[in-house]
Amino acid sequence: MGLDTIVAWSGALLVILLLIYSILDIHNNYLSQDIGLLQTIREEGSKFRTDFDVINISYNSSSQLLEVYLKNTGSEIIYFQDYSISRAKCFDVFIDDSWISKDKMKFILLNDSFDALLWNPDEYLKLNISIALSSGEHTIAIVLCNGVKEMETFVA
Repeated sequence: MGLDTIVAWSGALLVILLLIYSILDIHNNYLSQDIGLLQTIREEGSKFRTDFDVINISYNSSSQLLEVYLKNTGSEIIYFQDYSISRAKCFDVFIDDSWISKDKMKFILLNDSFDALLWNPDEYLKLNISIALSSGEHTIAIVLCNGVKEMETFVA
């Protein structure tokens, strides 16, 4: 076994290692794409399982308090992400197409069965909004983190 044989085997070994690396890199790339696809599927599935209804809306013009009662009618648990139900990051509220600041809202779970930071299916939520509204017809839109939206018209 001469030097020529050692060089040839070294070259062959290098080619084999490069092929193995290429195959592993391609596999890793496909795996990353699969994980991204699975995450997208999970997020989209969450939208299908999430639903809520506006049960009642009332406005008190003297205290400038809008009370909105909601029910989680879906099968998805809605998480309040900042460890405080009163300032839920998972909700965006618009009244007559104007975004309502979180400091004007307070969320109250009415019948929490398990955890005060989870809005479980079939639980009710009361949303208090401090806002001055003119008398007449208004529209409220509530949008959750995953994009699920509910709109209702009410009279102030």
